[in-house]
Amino acid sequence: MKNIFLFLLIFQLSQSKAQEYFWPVENGLVNPKDGKEYYTINLKGKDSVQIYNAIIKNITKGFTEPEKAIVAKKEFSYIKIYGMQPKSIGSGEYSYDFTYNLEIDIKNEKYRIYYSGIKLNRTASKGEKMTLHIKSGSNLYSGNGGYDKFLLNKKGKPAMGFRDEFLDLVKWTNHIAKIFDVTDSINEKKKKDDW
Repeated sequence: MKNIFLFLLIFQLSQSKAQEYFWPVENGLVNPKDGKEYYTINLKGKDSVQIYNAIIKNITKGFTEPEKAIVAKKEFSYIKIYGMQPKSIGSGEYSYDFTYNLEIDIKNEKYRIYYSGIKLNRTASKGEKMTLHIKSGSNLYSGNGGYDKFLLNKKGKPAMGFRDEFLDLVKWTNHIAKIFDVTDSINEKKKKDDW
């Protein structure tokens, strides 16, 4: 039975990894295609103004309060986003809030997105703070008014007991990155108005 569960987990993880922008590793996220900490999107024939405007448009459509989501920007070359998905990692009373900073560097014909900060926190039933780190380590209770947990075991794989949280992190980091992939929308030809 254990072998079947392990096989299903490995299969599910490998399927997720093949389709994603980012993958959790020791101390952060990497692009599974090339192992870099950022994901580059090439848009041949599009200048930085077109790319910047398309990203701003996606932020406006994808965020409930886009003016609060953009915490820094340099016109046509840089955007920094702050976001929070409450109780999105894990489930029930073991849900963690996913807080992140995502940055976008823009040049002519390409741009790159990367997470510059991620926090996974929850408040335990007794009011104690719990933090889930994207690091390897032993998951022992640490006290000091809160608990530190590690998403990855000492081998850098999803830690026992945190497989669902690992998959949720993969899902959310990629769902959010998808908002900033403007490949389809920027290449979409305007439909003629036949009226």
